[in-house]
Amino acid sequence: ADGVSGDEMPLESRIDDAAEANEKRKPAVEHPVGQREVTHSTAAALPSSAPATPPARLAYTIPAEYRTVWLALTTFPSPVFFAILLVSGCGAGIIDTFLFIHIREIGGSDLCMGLMRLVTCIAEVPFFSASGPLIARLGVVGVVALAQSAYALRFFLYQAIPRPWLFVPVEVLHGLTYAAMWS
Repeated sequence: ADGVSGDEMPLESRIDDAAEANEKRKPAVEHPVGQREVTHSTAAALPSSAPATPPARLAYTIPAEYRTVWLALTTFPSPVFFAILLVSGCGAGIIDTFLFIHIREIGGSDLCMGLMRLVTCIAEVPFFSASGPLIARLGVVGVVALAQSAYALRFFLYQAIPRPWLFVPVEVLHGLTYAAMWS
């Protein structure tokens, strides 16, 4: 539309264009409820005066009220974004479930784990506060990439650090992986 490539066209315009194109298409055959489709096997049983029609294909169209949602969910950036959210959620779940088990296995105390949780919570505050300017400077894609990189670093450090007390400063990365990612 107007000489703008698909990559430069805003998502709303692409959704509107796709919805208009879908409106122009007609379904192959609409069947009222209860009407039997005439097929080659049933055509032989019909009286000769009834015209035999070839089998019809049923075309499914998405109802208009769901079309915009469907197009938004299936347009290229959306599935990738949802996959990244899934990976981030799984990373958070793995950390919340297994980190303290790992700390206990390498000899960590309750005090160490408590301080880790404290640092984790405190690290969220500045990153939630700075998330607006951070998104303005790096963009959404940049912040998501930064958060995923912080997850990778965090998991690497968890497996590489041999002493429990060295985990406490690593928990500052939680600010990026949680607050910046989900802002």
